[in-house]
Amino acid sequence: MQHSPDESWNIPKKVPKEAREISAFFSLVIDETMEKLPSTLTSTGIRCFRKRCSGVISSQVDLDNNEIFWKCSKCRNTGTITGW
Repeated sequence: MQHSPDESWNIPKKVPKEAREISAFFSLVIDETMEKLPSTLTSTGIRCFRKRCSGVISSQVDLDNNEIFWKCSKCRNTGTITGW
């Protein structure tokens, strides 16, 4: 991640607010997914970051390809995190 946290998990303040928020979201998804190591979509308890969405993020990890796939339970918000 280009705007990733430092060694103390602090995100630099000079980074734009939106970048700080998405970086924090990705960090939460990575942390929660790597704690459970689910091979199928499993709820993380993390709320979707889209405005007016009350969905919860589910994720799964593909350790062979070092990828984390995540998906919102309500909206079409999905993504794949690589390079973590």
